[in-house]
Amino acid sequence: LDLQVLSSPHWYVSPTGDNGNDGWTPETPMGTLAGVMEKVTAGDIVHAAAGFYTNDYAIASGWTLKSRVVVPEKVTLVADEGPEKTFIVGEEDKTDSKIAAKGNCGPNAMQCVFLNNYSKLNGFTVCGGRTDGGGDDGANHSGGGVFVLSGGSSSYCGIVENCIISNNWGRSGAATYRGKIIGCQILENHGYSSNPAGRYSNLYGCYIDRNYGMPTYQIYYALENCTFGPDNLSASGTRSTGLTVCSGPQGGAVAKNCVFMDRISKDMVNKTVVVAT
Repeated sequence: LDLQVLSSPHWYVSPTGDNGNDGWTPETPMGTLAGVMEKVTAGDIVHAAAGFYTNDYAIASGWTLKSRVVVPEKVTLVADEGPEKTFIVGEEDKTDSKIAAKGNCGPNAMQCVFLNNYSKLNGFTVCGGRTDGGGDDGANHSGGGVFVLSGGSSSYCGIVENCIISNNWGRSGAATYRGKIIGCQILENHGYSSNPAGRYSNLYGCYIDRNYGMPTYQIYYALENCTFGPDNLSASGTRSTGLTVCSGPQGGAVAKNCVFMDRISKDMVNKTVVVAT
């Protein structure tokens, strides 16, 4: 009796693939991240081949902003050849010259990644993402790089590991909004309001530098083993009196074993952040 494999926990996608393929082997990859995510179920792992993912999009349930990929609950998306070779690229909104000052954030822009609960992203360069240009927080206006559905304190929140998150724009949390961010480089992101490196996200073992907007990052519950480089600047690209790090709304935020190569205020250390070494 010949048995045919009807499904697999492993899927494969490549920029040179085709969504008409079954996606079950590296030799028969699907062609877009959005396309392969329509096939997966909880517990599956999607292997992305090297290259630039610039085609197709999805929209998370309940939101209006386009995402290059929406990762379903309990699904892992991994770049097998790492962030130096594998890129998820967002998209600017170039329909209105008035929004150029916000990095071309607008209703026709596209963020890079939307992570649902228990989902994981590993080993990509996440770049060029933009949000809508509105004036409040949320999936449509924050997280041009990665938007995570649940906060970093939640046991079920999405996790981003071993990524380079660069050149993304948003109102706040331009690079990351919520989630656990582990072992990532967060570089050259722009928050046209504040917090270009992250808002409501927890950072572990990350390097953060050359981001624009003050404060650079808002601690939600934890900031551990991270280095903030010397060139996190104001939104206009100048050195200002703004803080490198500020505390989240819940208070009691803690920075442990971190290096701050630039500004962190004495008030910050004494009242809202404990810097432990």
